[in-house]
Amino acid sequence: MNDGAMTAWAWGVSRILDVLNALPDVNINPNKVAVTGCSRNGKGALVAGALDSRIALTIPQESGSGGTACWRLSDYENHNGTTQTASEIVQENVWFATQFDEFANTTVDMLPFDHHMLAGLVAPRGLLVIDNIGYEWLGPWSSFGCMKTARRIYQALGTPDHLGYSMSPNHLHCSFPSYQMPQLQAFVDKFLFDKASDTDFFIPAGNITFDDAQWVDWSTPNLH
Repeated sequence: MNDGAMTAWAWGVSRILDVLNALPDVNINPNKVAVTGCSRNGKGALVAGALDSRIALTIPQESGSGGTACWRLSDYENHNGTTQTASEIVQENVWFATQFDEFANTTVDMLPFDHHMLAGLVAPRGLLVIDNIGYEWLGPWSSFGCMKTARRIYQALGTPDHLGYSMSPNHLHCSFPSYQMPQLQAFVDKFLFDKASDTDFFIPAGNITFDDAQWVDWSTPNLH
């Protein structure tokens, strides 16, 4: 058994929080910490936010497959061969434990989980997903559908506005358009500064839609 790089990154984030808790004189409130990153670092940010409940706000940007996208949806989106899938990602890097390899090639549908559940581990804490429709490699449709499904988990807990989604039109990978700043500021205000703000948004780009009935075979429970 072994862990992948993203689990190691998350472990590192948790150790930083340990230090902040042990050193109050640094004047950083360890209860008001956000974690963010873009691309592979967005994947890592999501894992860190999922595994450490001390993180108040998680902001993955353009994290793609292995991040806010779902493996099953990425396989489906890859009909034109331009979306990263599990079978490709395990050959590229050491982000995942080697146990994942047995599912990555032909048996993705046998995975006992998918990444809407990873996002659900963040709930009910703040989760702002920032996406970019311009890179098919990242699987923007997969991410949109996956996070739309993850929002059902937040809904079950009575906090659907704690998961926000903002997809922009095409721009350079990992740049941050100024027109997305209001959504970012709303989440920062609510979860880091306890200010009243409107975080109830789920904004796609282009003509992206997601048919829940085709993919989601469960009803959202009431857990609150």
